[in-house]
Amino acid sequence: MKKLVCNMCGEDMDEYDVQQRFKYYSIPGYGSEFDSHKVELDLCSKCMDELFKKCKINPVGEGLYN
Repeated sequence: MKKLVCNMCGEDMDEYDVQQRFKYYSIPGYGSEFDSHKVELDLCSKCMDELFKKCKINPVGEGLYN
């Protein structure tokens, strides 16, 4: 199995992180400094939580059981 590393903290992902894998993929368009570059982001659970906490507008919707 390929080893996954968190893009934010640089740590190897453990079994739990691999199962919960938070992956973002995009090709930003005009106006971005990364215009037309492929962007792939893998985050461990800890970094995903930290990223969400930094957002001014909460990106988390209702839970599966609400």
